[in-house]
Amino acid sequence: MNPLIKDLMARKQKLETVIGKAEAELKKLPEGKLWVSPVRHTVQYYQVVKLSGVVTRKYLNQKNEKCRNGLAQREYLTRLLKFAKAELKDIDRILEAKHLLRADEIYSHLHPNKKALVIPMLMDDEEFAKWWESRPFEAYDKWPEELKYSTKRGELVRTKSEAMIADAYYDLGIPYRYECPVRLSDGKVRHPDFTLLHKSERKVIYHEHFGMLDDARYRTDNVQKLDLYRRNGIYVGKNLILTFEVAGSPLNIRSFKQNMKEMFGV
Repeated sequence: MNPLIKDLMARKQKLETVIGKAEAELKKLPEGKLWVSPVRHTVQYYQVVKLSGVVTRKYLNQKNEKCRNGLAQREYLTRLLKFAKAELKDIDRILEAKHLLRADEIYSHLHPNKKALVIPMLMDDEEFAKWWESRPFEAYDKWPEELKYSTKRGELVRTKSEAMIADAYYDLGIPYRYECPVRLSDGKVRHPDFTLLHKSERKVIYHEHFGMLDDARYRTDNVQKLDLYRRNGIYVGKNLILTFEVAGSPLNIRSFKQNMKEMFGV
């Protein structure tokens, strides 16, 4: 569904709910209007009612607090209904349009053979994700003999856990690149296990999986890597995901998948 239409329909539903509640509440409130009159260091309240062309005004003392509050609520709900109904009318008019395209959807509606000839200025989330995934990159070329676990996308990764992680991203529709290089500000190049795209935010997030934490040298190397990342603006809580496992405590892929669903809103 067009995201704009989805947002409009959600807003329409919210407005209809609010209008229904407001109209029902208005029936229970006192008639008339609230007149506020500042007097010296205090404020006086009056109930103003017009009957048969005659306007009457009644002073509301402390004992009339319920009436005072009810009249204020009536004024608020009356104005709320006026603007909510006007907004709802505008939404209905838009939803009735036969052709409703956002500007960033124009590229996706081009003929496939024409897309390759165009440099798009705006793309919807799905088109942007396809473009992002299709960009070529030089994969990590060290120890190619370790690439022996196949993923659902048909690529090879180094461990069973990485294969499960890749498949989780694939199942959730989260665009990813395996061991894609990232050049840091000091010129050094690192290859995070996964480079991810948060589609709706157009944000790149990195994921490092530490699967050999029992090994002291492995821990030291990766602590240094994380420190290097941190000095280059890559850290947990901003744009870095970390997962771990040790002997006897493997990666809980079900829990991981649920966490990623919440994080990426899929």
